[in-house]
Amino acid sequence: MSKTGILPALPFILLFGTALFSLDGKGVPGIPSVNGKTLILYDAASGTVPGTPLMNFNDFPPGVALPAYSEGATVMDTTSGMDTYAGWVASGATTPGFPLLDRTAGFQVQLAIQVEAESHTSNHRSGFSLIILSEDTRGIELAFWQNEIWAQSDDNTGGLFKHGEGIAFATTTGLIDYQVAILDDTYTLTADTRPILTGPL
Repeated sequence: MSKTGILPALPFILLFGTALFSLDGKGVPGIPSVNGKTLILYDAASGTVPGTPLMNFNDFPPGVALPAYSEGATVMDTTSGMDTYAGWVASGATTPGFPLLDRTAGFQVQLAIQVEAESHTSNHRSGFSLIILSEDTRGIELAFWQNEIWAQSDDNTGGLFKHGEGIAFATTTGLIDYQVAILDDTYTLTADTRPILTGPL
């Protein structure tokens, strides 16, 4: 089992199998191949949790939500309290060899995760979120509930940090292979090769 998050706002339990960043858009509808470059940030087959130098772990308060490796995946549990935040960050500033994320050329992020449990106190917040930003700071924050995946809006799409477009989707059924493709001003979320959500950055 594996669990992970990108500085979640509320408690969650997540399974995290793999994470990679790719500049190769082959096989993704509407995304041209840039240069075939792929950076694997984490592979659960390594037998360890994600770590430096590729992914930096942050937690607050320190030591409360420690990731663990179990049954072939990383497990992250932040259900100890509503004030527990934890997750991983990868960027050009923190990760050696991290490529320039040019949304006009297109890029994609792939990961396999399972949300085992999640709670939130507001319809505009989520226990687990994935944030992807291009080099010009345009991007998307996708929120994962147990029964829905949705996008955070901005001032141009419905109000800053508000529940935006979403889709009813069971995130708890097992490790799901997700892919987020970014091209120009649009993102597309695919789950197990099926496009399920798209919208503006």
